[in-house]
Amino acid sequence: MRRWQLLLAGAWLLCAAVGTPDALAQGTPTRIATLQGHESWVMSVAFSPDGRTLASGSIDGTVKLWDIVSRNQRKTLTGHASEVYSVAFSPDGRTLASGSWDHTVKLWDVPSGSLRASLRGHTDWVIAVAFSPDGSTIVSGSEDKTVKLWDTSSGILRTTLQGHAGSVRSVAFSLDARTLASASTDTTVKLWDAASGSLRATLEHTHGVSSVAFSPDGRSLASGSGDHTVKLWDVVSGSLRETIKDASTVLSVAFSPDGRTLASGSVDPAVKLWDAVSGRLRTSCKGHADAVESVSFSSDGQMLASGSADGTIILWSTGIVANTPPSVSVQSPSEGQAFTYPGLDVVVQARDSDGSVTEIRLIHNGSPVSAARGYMRQGSSAPAQQAFAVTLVPGINTLSATAVDDQGAVSAPQTVAISLAVEPAPAFKTYALLVATGDYDTLPDLANPVADIESVDRELREAYRCETHVLRNPTRSQFRAALHALAERQFGRDDQLLVFVTGHGFFSERIQRGYLAFRDSRNPKDDPLYETLLPHADVTEVLEALDCRHVLLVVDSCFAGTLDRTLAMAPRRDVEGDYAQATRSEFLRRKMEYATRRYITAGAKEYVPDGRPGQHSPFTRAFLEALRSFGGTDGILTLEEIHGYLERVVPQPRWGELRGNEPGSSFVLIPSQ
Repeated sequence: MRRWQLLLAGAWLLCAAVGTPDALAQGTPTRIATLQGHESWVMSVAFSPDGRTLASGSIDGTVKLWDIVSRNQRKTLTGHASEVYSVAFSPDGRTLASGSWDHTVKLWDVPSGSLRASLRGHTDWVIAVAFSPDGSTIVSGSEDKTVKLWDTSSGILRTTLQGHAGSVRSVAFSLDARTLASASTDTTVKLWDAASGSLRATLEHTHGVSSVAFSPDGRSLASGSGDHTVKLWDVVSGSLRETIKDASTVLSVAFSPDGRTLASGSVDPAVKLWDAVSGRLRTSCKGHADAVESVSFSSDGQMLASGSADGTIILWSTGIVANTPPSVSVQSPSEGQAFTYPGLDVVVQARDSDGSVTEIRLIHNGSPVSAARGYMRQGSSAPAQQAFAVTLVPGINTLSATAVDDQGAVSAPQTVAISLAVEPAPAFKTYALLVATGDYDTLPDLANPVADIESVDRELREAYRCETHVLRNPTRSQFRAALHALAERQFGRDDQLLVFVTGHGFFSERIQRGYLAFRDSRNPKDDPLYETLLPHADVTEVLEALDCRHVLLVVDSCFAGTLDRTLAMAPRRDVEGDYAQATRSEFLRRKMEYATRRYITAGAKEYVPDGRPGQHSPFTRAFLEALRSFGGTDGILTLEEIHGYLERVVPQPRWGELRGNEPGSSFVLIPSQ
């Protein structure tokens, strides 16, 4: 062991370098400045993304901004009514969030120092704040035992996560925006799905947990606790990778940008640097006179800030050999571009000094986007490139791209804002009669029809604004009544009607007719005249006579294909190409020009599977997949596109025309905006 003493700014600094020469290969930290100005404990410190500014929050109720180059105080932000416990910069560095004893989260404009917004919703003091990687969301943790997610631009509360039994002391987003971590005095760390808010895992300490931090690659999570340990967790599995034992309560943890070093602040008081893989202590530095409440790395990893209960902030030169992170750029679209179609391919390029880009990430409005194509490289000097398929929402859309190299270094994000024009809702309405029979008086019950139809109903109502009517396990007469009631409905000129029926079906070889079965229907062996069943022809005759120009009948039952005795209809494959260059409104006009009387059935003259209990039938599963595509790039789901999803089903579905169908007709569903 080597020891040395440095006297800086009138205070003694003792750093002990521990371990093998390899452990010290990245150099030894030295103190370069002590920042004084707070009148009480410094509870939180954070570097701006460009590394030029440091923010600090204190028990004295103020937030201070410090110039890293001159070491001078730039601004003091006042507005909280009480102690400030946490500060965090937005990814673009223009906004600062602070959490306080006064139960609020405040948002500050960094260039001017002015207060932008006060977020109110917690019922007790706010201890922790953090931004999502694209800056669209703020997360806060509170003494009220909740985690809240807020929309950054509007300040509106999006959701509240409940599950902790104690105060929430720390919150953090993974850099891919998929996972949110929260730490609590209830001795647990909870991992949440950032998109859905569902709880993914609960990780255990033996005492309260003060701090959590994700590694830059998002694979590891560090947690510091009152049980005198730092634990390293596998984020995917939730398993414990390593336990690092400290001499006192650990109050703060932070990863270096390359993910190789973990810094911790503790009560003893000391700033410690650990090998993030092995858990070995590299260096322990003492310069504070009281507990180290917060630690934060600069974006290049070459500087570390520590805030203490002694009221000071120390800036340390880490001695870490900087790994220059990759650079990233959004090639298309460009900033401010406006679109009229929701479907968009986003192309991102990344470069690294040694050509070692391993991952390109894209976040759209706070949610990660899966890559449409793997990244490509033409040579060692060529940039890595990746395309992402994005579905825009009306209004402003934020795209934030980052890249990761093989050493875990993450680029600064590039964010572009684009817009999708809000088109007026279509003038026509779509109605749906949805019928499912799974429970029968005498026939064998089916496991999935009701669940199938409820899923279809939910998609049609929530995603496509359809007006639906659902019949669950109706009798034959109840279905006939609902069917004939359609004849009394007043339809607009271009209104559409979807009739979806699922349940048992039968076929009479003797008279070559197909039938639908309902709750009170009997097996043809016990009903030789098929009086309790309903002929397909009775359904089609009513639909053909309706005063509705666009009608689509979908039947998921055995022998449903016998709606067409010739089984001769096949889907057209060339309609989309005809209108590829048409505007969206013109495309819709052409689609609605001709009267529609079409049907789709789950099979031909054969039995079709109900599927496993608790799951959907194969036919309905494919139909739901079509609905959940939301019409692809143009945001219009056509009958031809539905065909494309269904034609993979075994047995093969059938398509046909009812009387009154006009050539060129279609049926379209428009996702709600």
